[in-house]
Amino acid sequence: MKSSRLLCALLAVLVITPLFGLLSTMVVESRMSFFSDALGHSAFTGIAIGALCGLADPMWAAVLLSLAFAVLFTYVRRGS
Repeated sequence: MKSSRLLCALLAVLVITPLFGLLSTMVVESRMSFFSDALGHSAFTGIAIGALCGLADPMWAAVLLSLAFAVLFTYVRRGS
């Protein structure tokens, strides 16, 4: 049972690694690396806030906070 999970995890890493390599190149080329890093931090903050507020599933707080920050960063980036 454990070996099949390990094999599935290894297969997932082998499939996802080239995709992330391509995506990271696109992110850096379009000068959005700060944007993606900030969204990751905002998602983590959302999980912490959701857990502190006692939500049963704090993932929703992470999604909402990430969306709010994405809209805010887009607004600031466009200079509007």
